Amino acid sequence: MTDAAALAAFRRSLDGDVIATDDLEYDAARAVWNGIVDRLPAVVARCIDAADVIKAVRFAREQDLVVAVRAGGHSVGGFSTCDGGIIIDLSRMPEVSVDPQVRFARVNGGALGGDLDREAQAFGLACPLGYVSHTGVAGLALGGGMGRLQRKHGLTVDNLNSVDMVTAAGQLIHASEEENPELFSGLRGAGANFGVVTSFEFRLHPVGPMVTSGLAAHPIERAHEVAALFRDYSAKAPDEAMVTMGFALGPDGAGLPDELVGRPMVVIAATHCGSSDAAERDLKPLRGLDPLLDSFTSRNFIALQTASDEEMRWGRRFYMKAAYIDTLSDELVDICVEHLGL
Repeated sequence: MTDAAALAAFRRSLDGDVIATDDLEYDAARAVWNGIVDRLPAVVARCIDAADVIKAVRFAREQDLVVAVRAGGHSVGGFSTCDGGIIIDLSRMPEVSVDPQVRFARVNGGALGGDLDREAQAFGLACPLGYVSHTGVAGLALGGGMGRLQRKHGLTVDNLNSVDMVTAAGQLIHASEEENPELFSGLRGAGANFGVVTSFEFRLHPVGPMVTSGLAAHPIERAHEVAALFRDYSAKAPDEAMVTMGFALGPDGAGLPDELVGRPMVVIAATHCGSSDAAERDLKPLRGLDPLLDSFTSRNFIALQTASDEEMRWGRRFYMKAAYIDTLSDELVDICVEHLGL
């Protein structure tokens, strides 16, 4: 249990807000994106700058509290909260600044993907990010960061130049290839286990404002034909084309024709970040096999980055698992079809 006097002193010292279990804001402050996750931290510290983060880390050390760091609160596993510990909440540190001359962005620890997309696109630039704009940049980057631009420009973490971070000892340090290089290497391999990152510097790339994106949906009975197309295309696809394949029931509210809603389908989706002429040429093979639906078109990049926001909205109950495979075998295709309940 947190010492009452120490908590009161911590509350006075922080320029941000300290929320405890008996505060009216407590339930809202402890909520995270995944509705399955329902944990009860002892304290939520809404920090407004690195100095606040230092105070929060030192308070946690003094009180022997488990620490969870919340940027966007978006992890499936609920890593941005805890039971009985302290949440260091960076949501009041969302600032992003872009230097278009050197194509760098400085991103504070509480920024969301949409914040970085918006500021970078003002100069026709982008950093590889995820698929949902209300994801926190910090958690995404420190976890790797898969997204629509990764074949051309790498993962989010591949574009990281440097960080400012508060260590477990409560010290603010800088880490890059030149300064504290071993720590910088660790951050890019072991995520958030070394401290609280208060700001990042990322490299940016010319992207947009328009890209080509869409999907080709096929009846599930053609799963093996589609898988063969996907295997062949993926082996020689240009770097500009990020291609995925999935098995699903046609979702309601996704703009599908009524006759496809609830229908088992196999889908190839792609985003091409090159010119429209190159995209038309490069994506043409994916549009073969006479799909039930072909939605490939030119789209505004920011609009594309927000297209899944409602489907992945806060408060829904999410459960996900992943695995690595060497190849998309016919046996695996049969298993995926079977798991659609057919």
